[in-house]
Amino acid sequence: MTQSGKDEIVAEHAHRVNVIRNEIGKRIADARAMGDLSENAEYHSARDEARKNEGRIEEIESILKVVKIIKSKVHDRAELSAKITLLKNSETEVVYTLVSSAEADIRTGKLSIESPIGKLLVGKTVGEEFVHMTPGGEVHYRIVAVE
Repeated sequence: MTQSGKDEIVAEHAHRVNVIRNEIGKRIADARAMGDLSENAEYHSARDEARKNEGRIEEIESILKVVKIIKSKVHDRAELSAKITLLKNSETEVVYTLVSSAEADIRTGKLSIESPIGKLLVGKTVGEEFVHMTPGGEVHYRIVAVE
């Protein structure tokens, strides 16, 4: 995992423990104060959120126990922490940073090296081309830059 990825999940953990946990606890207390819990939708909703939050906290703690930080370096090929610029179907330029699965977030351009495209990218250099098979057909990629 990259240092920035670790920093992000450490911040998420702190937020879940110090903010979200307290907010949910308050919602549960407020719902309890309403009386009959058997048909109290607010109470059951808050309890479900609490379980999900606690599950994510446990997941983050498990990740942090075994995480190893990858130092940034100059990249000449697609590998963990490299920023890759691709030309998709000879038309659209897309940019991804290759990251571990724990820090992947495709909306922000963080692509897991374990994802289908990530697996196809790893080890490739500028100028190389590859094809990704999707349910909608073939998508052709050419690596334009590796940073």
